[in-house]
Amino acid sequence: MKKALIATAMLSAVTAALLAAPGDRGPVIPAREPEPEEQARELLAPQAQQNNFPRQVRVQVEMIEMPHELLTELLYRSSPGTADAGMLRDVVQARVKKGDAAILETMICTARSGEKALSESISEYIYPTAYERSQTPNSVSITVNGATATAEDGSTTSPVELAKLIAPPTPTSFETRNCGSTLEIEPTLGGNDKIIDLRFAPDCVWHTGDTYYMEEKDRLGNVTKIQMPVIYSARTTTALTLKDGQYQMPCVLTPKDGKGNPDPSRKVMLFVKCDVLMVK
Repeated sequence: MKKALIATAMLSAVTAALLAAPGDRGPVIPAREPEPEEQARELLAPQAQQNNFPRQVRVQVEMIEMPHELLTELLYRSSPGTADAGMLRDVVQARVKKGDAAILETMICTARSGEKALSESISEYIYPTAYERSQTPNSVSITVNGATATAEDGSTTSPVELAKLIAPPTPTSFETRNCGSTLEIEPTLGGNDKIIDLRFAPDCVWHTGDTYYMEEKDRLGNVTKIQMPVIYSARTTTALTLKDGQYQMPCVLTPKDGKGNPDPSRKVMLFVKCDVLMVK
């Protein structure tokens, strides 16, 4: 009994020594548990910090060519209830690996929300669009034996001599056509930066040949040709609403054949995807 009392007294003394430190140190106060609002604030702090980072949108456009029959089969088997074309894009990618389809073009452009951007891979084809007609000069001055003689209009009656004076049609106006691929975009972020309103205009242009509007040969054998280029274009201009990272198929186009004419036996599926990129 005496030993138990001594042990109890010693335990009380040790506890008192731990609670009352020497000098200015007071009793040990247990740490305060944070309030639920403070815990939520700490958990949401990284997310709030991420929300302060600027964002931009990367737009990816893919043009995939395939036989018309294959396109009809893929569309017949698919029954989309939403605008999401991710599963269809996976099926088309499998066909590309098998060699049943081919990637015709891929264009990527990045822009800030609400701003326009343009990417181009082109060659500038310059061609005349207006000509000045063939004509003879009103007067001709020649030098004979050191003296100058003037032949007024109509004084020379020889057809051969007149043919020598005729000037061919002369181009007076020119235009430039960009041949290659062009992508113009204007994305606008909304819906907690997960929804994108996109206006875009992809365009693929080929110079497939020339057509002649006039071809003539004068009495001296000189050939004069007036020609204009033949341009083939596959493009679309539309506006879509997309989710971040989601594929959509806004249109199907008809490619050109070897002669530069529309080839209805083949089709081009156009896929577009927007990715919201955080700048940090």
